[in-house]
Amino acid sequence: MSTAADWLPSLSRGRHRDPREGGCFMEVASWLADEPWSDHPSCTHPLLAQVAREVNDHSTDAGRRALAPMIPDVIGANPADPGVAPRLVLVCAAHALPFATGALRHELEWARCRAARRVARMAGRRDVRTGRLTSWWRFRAERDYLLDATCAVDHAVCALTRDRGRADERMRALLAVCIRVVTGDLPRVSAAVLTETPYGIQSSPSSR
Repeated sequence: MSTAADWLPSLSRGRHRDPREGGCFMEVASWLADEPWSDHPSCTHPLLAQVAREVNDHSTDAGRRALAPMIPDVIGANPADPGVAPRLVLVCAAHALPFATGALRHELEWARCRAARRVARMAGRRDVRTGRLTSWWRFRAERDYLLDATCAVDHAVCALTRDRGRADERMRALLAVCIRVVTGDLPRVSAAVLTETPYGIQSSPSSR
């Protein structure tokens, strides 16, 4: 029985000029979505695409091949919901904090706090000043936050690579959960996600 990895362009690190050279996770997604060959296709939420690119580039060759079945899942995963980005940051931080130390841990803690505040504000939607913002200001605020969130994703994946024995497994698990958040299978991040990873390791500051 053939698998996705048998007929897709082979997955490898970095950017590629065309499918004959192989492709990264998101380049292959653009190809499957019949979009122009790119690692930033419009079919996928920008922050989910960043998670996929980072996981792709930091995985081993064997780990990268195991990612292939998930590629179709990111096609069309680009909702307009502005809460997607902070929820993804919360998930990434929950997975990565147990493996982060020093400055990396500090950055992830701050990213988690900012994301939690943002999710809380969006859930309440009682801020009159926010309600009076023009569309342009809302766009700028979302764009600026996405830049911060991208850095948080990079830090999270970097932390996971420090678990050398199971880094591939943990990065693959992170990408799978992020896909579920964006596609609506996990529409809201529960309180448990903020304090516990899927591996039963407490990651909240109060637990340390």
